[in-house]
Amino acid sequence: MEIKKLAASVLLSSTLIGTATAGTINQSLNEFNYDGGPSFPSPAQEVGTFNFDLSGETIVSAVLSGTFGNSQVSSSAPQDVFADGELIAQCLQSAPCYTSTNSWEFVFTDFSSLLDGLLTISQIQTGEFITRLGVTSLTIETVSSVPEPASLALLGLGLAGIGAARRRKA
Repeated sequence: MEIKKLAASVLLSSTLIGTATAGTINQSLNEFNYDGGPSFPSPAQEVGTFNFDLSGETIVSAVLSGTFGNSQVSSSAPQDVFADGELIAQCLQSAPCYTSTNSWEFVFTDFSSLLDGLLTISQIQTGEFITRLGVTSLTIETVSSVPEPASLALLGLGLAGIGAARRRKA
């Protein structure tokens, strides 16, 4: 009888652990061009907003990436790029992005700005000519710890086995 109790306990505890499933969210914003005019820095301009669903998901990693310069022109005027108001990339007048396409990447270490499922990208032009951004991409890796139907079935069998063992003993 002790072996049955032990087997039932092991079965029950293994089903409570659940299964972690991983997911990836990939989204992109279109290319962006802006001419701020004769005075700099220009007012902030919205590039676009990412809209994603994190229901039941926990963020493991998140990366924003893009280019200064785009398919129309390979360079860009100097600019600062922001994600929800946080500076994430800069193209300075003396940097390579001023004369040719240059990649940038921002790796999130704090995911709090992503938890609402929205991330707005904006830019401020800081020098003359036209600011250009290529496609801006957001990649979020997630994990969820949701029991699968098979795990729930095993939990039910474990509970039924414990119930049956108690009935026989009584």
